[in-house]
Amino acid sequence: GTNGESRPPPPAAAALGRYELNTVAGREFADSDVDNIDGTASEAFFSYPMGVELDAANNIYVADTSHGMIRKIDSDLQNKEFDNNNNDDDDDENNGRQLQVTTLVGNGIEDPRDGPMSSAMLANPRYLALDHNLGRLYFTDFSDESWSRVRMIDANGQVDTIAGQAGHGYVDGAASLAKFGAPHGISVDLSGNLYVADAQNHVIRKISPDRIVTTFAGSGSGGFADGLVSSARFYGPYGVTVDQERNHVYVSDTLNNRIRKVSTISKQRYRTILAQRLRASFEEKEVERDVDAFMQTTTHQIDVEDEEIALDDE
Repeated sequence: GTNGESRPPPPAAAALGRYELNTVAGREFADSDVDNIDGTASEAFFSYPMGVELDAANNIYVADTSHGMIRKIDSDLQNKEFDNNNNDDDDDENNGRQLQVTTLVGNGIEDPRDGPMSSAMLANPRYLALDHNLGRLYFTDFSDESWSRVRMIDANGQVDTIAGQAGHGYVDGAASLAKFGAPHGISVDLSGNLYVADAQNHVIRKISPDRIVTTFAGSGSGGFADGLVSSARFYGPYGVTVDQERNHVYVSDTLNNRIRKVSTISKQRYRTILAQRLRASFEEKEVERDVDAFMQTTTHQIDVEDEEIALDDE
């Protein structure tokens, strides 16, 4: 998720034919004797890249999960045409114009070490969230065996652990004492609050600017249930993002195969929109019903309307 920049609306379906899909960086396999995985975009090698973010200068940041690194692709996507596929016929045309891939932080050694990017170490960074206002790159970082943390690279190039500690668990409170199960998706709102999809605990966690961790949505029991955020149930949520214009929080409820939405707009109704995939088309059905109560707590400081958008393959 991104803070501080409005995004253009998605293209209309009729206009999609004008777009092309190109490989920006990476290749299918690394050479067996490869030592340096940085370099030109067509030669650089990634291993299980997950999160990606774009800054105001069109530099691309990638969570290179299996390598335990955060990589940067230097680019000027607006003013250059480029082809990073290995096409011999295009070598002369693209001479000197290939994008460059560098490693910002991490060396492949799993160690929860903060400090300057040149010496800090990571486990397996998963997803990224860029705060344009503060110049911070937030990321979730955890390994299956040892630790689960939310970390950041600040504007001065320092890596700092925001919340979490060794081991896995489910503890709210001061960030230094909080525990996460398996933090995946992360997003930041305009006030600097972080939202983290804690997949193993089946909840969405919130980290305030003063580093207090709370459960934003979900009961902690895996399953599927609508209702108040304190009793709603997720099942392995992986992704989360914030609609900066309306302060909606969207969640990819991965193992439920649904997209969920928590809204800060107070309405005296509950809405479920079902989109059934019928081969190449979608048929939408809308069902509305009144509810008697909505969450109003000082913990979250919002009046929540729970809304679900479900994408079900049948």
